[in-house]
Amino acid sequence: MRRLASPDALPDLLGVELGATSWRNMEQAATDRFAELTGDRQWIHTDAFRAAAGPFGGPVVHGFHLVAMVPAMLDEVLEVGGVDHVLNKGVERVRFASPVPVGCRIRGRVRVASARARPRRYWEAVHQVNVEREGGTVPVCTVTVTYLYREQETRFQ
Repeated sequence: MRRLASPDALPDLLGVELGATSWRNMEQAATDRFAELTGDRQWIHTDAFRAAAGPFGGPVVHGFHLVAMVPAMLDEVLEVGGVDHVLNKGVERVRFASPVPVGCRIRGRVRVASARARPRRYWEAVHQVNVEREGGTVPVCTVTVTYLYREQETRFQ
């Protein structure tokens, strides 16, 4: 976990890998809950019997389920102090390189791709996240996410 006293330290981390998150189990129950929440109940994710005969030999995790886990991954490897709020400005360059079988474990590797001061006490940071599967050789998903960190206002009494 990297801890910064304030967002103006973000540029010091450019290109630095912040670390790997803990492994997360991608179980069928979570895949089913994601399907229920999103309405994406495609058999390749939710029907183990039918998916066993499908192209991947079993059910696979939704790609957007992986993307939805990115904020928690970021929170695990980076803490920015001295802010009153953090906004998710956007998600870009999402690529799914290979399927993630239900039952496997994944983790994220995070690095800061860019950071700059913005108006109204905001700092913009672009984070590159590579999601990897245990035992895999390449990331299963890559995603770039942009956050805005707003510095706390200093008030003198």
